Amino acid sequence: MHFWIFLGSAYIIGSIPFGYLIAKVFGVDIRQTGSGNIGATNVQRTLGWGPGLLSLILDVAKGFVPVVIALWFGLQFWQATAIGTAVIIGHCWSIFLLFKGGKGISTSLGVILALDWRIGLAVLVLWLVLLLVWRYVSLASIISASILPFGFLVSRFDLKTFGVIFIFAIIDVLKHIPNIKRLMDGTEYKFGEKAITRAD
Repeated sequence: MHFWIFLGSAYIIGSIPFGYLIAKVFGVDIRQTGSGNIGATNVQRTLGWGPGLLSLILDVAKGFVPVVIALWFGLQFWQATAIGTAVIIGHCWSIFLLFKGGKGISTSLGVILALDWRIGLAVLVLWLVLLLVWRYVSLASIISASILPFGFLVSRFDLKTFGVIFIFAIIDVLKHIPNIKRLMDGTEYKFGEKAITRAD
């Protein structure tokens, strides 16, 4: 019973669109600027480092906290992983934004850190190295998400956990399809570039 209550609550928590709400405080609809994404990267491009960092911290926290609470209540590891996935699904398809949302990378980081801080830090370091090399947040995120499930498979040898992690890694990659198209077209934003208002 606890599991299903946690699962539904996790989706609702994940649905809270912090980046959208922060931008609204500044009178900006973040969906109409830059990449149109509600995540921390686009908030930073549009509004600066302060709002961007706040969005990042809140998105990471909403992935981290539900998983920690689930583990504290004694749920199985794969169940806590599923709860983390529900948070990510909520972020990507928010009930408050008519089932639209962000990419889920920051929230995924929070989930991973709660499940295993060592893997979380390893993925974060990999992401930072890739970002420094190519300067594309999206590319660093796609590669890191693709490698992530195998890190858990090696560290835990738990097929249930691997399956759930694999699902949320697929979600992270699929949400980046527009970015992949822009990377192929050479029109993707590089880290540090300012956002422009969307014409559509």
